[in-house]
Amino acid sequence: MASKRKPGRPKKVIDPEIVVLNLAKRMKSKSEIAAIMGIDEGTVRGRFSESYTKGREVGKSKLRDKQLSVALAGNPALLIWLGKQYLNQAEKQIVEHDRATIDFNDFVGKPSADSPLMQDPVAVALAAMDVADMMRERNNTLPPNSNGNGNDHE
Repeated sequence: MASKRKPGRPKKVIDPEIVVLNLAKRMKSKSEIAAIMGIDEGTVRGRFSESYTKGREVGKSKLRDKQLSVALAGNPALLIWLGKQYLNQAEKQIVEHDRATIDFNDFVGKPSADSPLMQDPVAVALAAMDVADMMRERNNTLPPNSNGNGNDHE
């Protein structure tokens, strides 16, 4: 008795590792990949962790390459941003307080981008004001509108 063949092409075997890798290259999250593949997110985190990590790194590399090509094509905002990210470039931070101008970078050195001060511009301004006060005290000068008796509100 001859075996019956099903009509159509044979089923294609799809390697889930390759699917995860390709989706991760497109910067899909683990939960998005799980939903697309119809599997649990924990499976993506566990069984496909290596493929996911490799795919994300390839995706980030492609994104960086594209950003660089757009920047070099003449996008000034992107050139500035990339300079700050990769070349440690920063905008000059000058704070004026009580007729004293302070270049914050000169006083404390260039703060890193992940410094808590850089995350809060108000903290930077307050720190600069404290620096101005310390410099004034060190130079034995009194702030403007001071009568010298410690009671400046008369």
